[in-house]
Amino acid sequence: MTRDFIVGVLFLAAIFILGAITILVRGVPFGGQEHNLVVHFDNVAGLNTGDTVRIRGYKSGEVTEIKLDDQSGSVVVNLRLYVEGSPRIGYLFQVQQVSMLGGTFVAYTKGSGDLIPASETLRGESGGDLFSSVGDLLSDNRDNVTYALEHLASLLIKMDTGEGLVSDIFNDPQIGENFAQTFADLRIFADDLARGEGLAGALFSDENLKAEFKKILLDVGHQLDDIRAGRGTVGMVFNDEEFRSKVEKIVNDVDKITASFEDNEGLVGLLI
Repeated sequence: MTRDFIVGVLFLAAIFILGAITILVRGVPFGGQEHNLVVHFDNVAGLNTGDTVRIRGYKSGEVTEIKLDDQSGSVVVNLRLYVEGSPRIGYLFQVQQVSMLGGTFVAYTKGSGDLIPASETLRGESGGDLFSSVGDLLSDNRDNVTYALEHLASLLIKMDTGEGLVSDIFNDPQIGENFAQTFADLRIFADDLARGEGLAGALFSDENLKAEFKKILLDVGHQLDDIRAGRGTVGMVFNDEEFRSKVEKIVNDVDKITASFEDNEGLVGLLI
């Protein structure tokens, strides 16, 4: 066995290993039947030959050819799938971005209806890229963006020249001192709470006060339950129609009597 023979064997083995690694990296499965599809796009958004085809995010094929069709005015894309991927009614081919840094792929949804006839032209769409979407958004809302920028510039000018309430907040020393004092008071209040000082601090730290406060809340809850259930005088006023009518009649009678006093009507009115 000569040295040249050994070198040749090692070279062929290296080529074989390199090819296998290339296939694995590209996500091409071994074996299986390939399926070729031809899809027409109005815009491929930077799609390139060799980009992947993904079904539910799984690498299932690649783009083998991209060319312009002068007759239809569309971009014809040839796809090679390594899984069974016959399109059905409801199918979707969409060019999407891998990330903001670039890169594209074809997202393929096979659909769930009947099989699409082989004679029918398959159509795809472009999902667009982030920068194009932002550009379209700014273009469609150009007047609103200009209006907002003009008002922002006006606000900054007023702040710089000392006009308006916002400028006063940033430039008036007294308002600044008031804000500082407010934050200082909040800091003191928080410290008192942490140390258990003051009424609020005692409420959070004193077990007896917490128990009393909890009892008061329970009593209030019971009173509200009684009112909703129509128990007690207040509950009857809110829930018993007959009792409420009587109370309203008494109030009306008192109002009439008071009015008669003011008009000097009746015996009491004459005496007054």
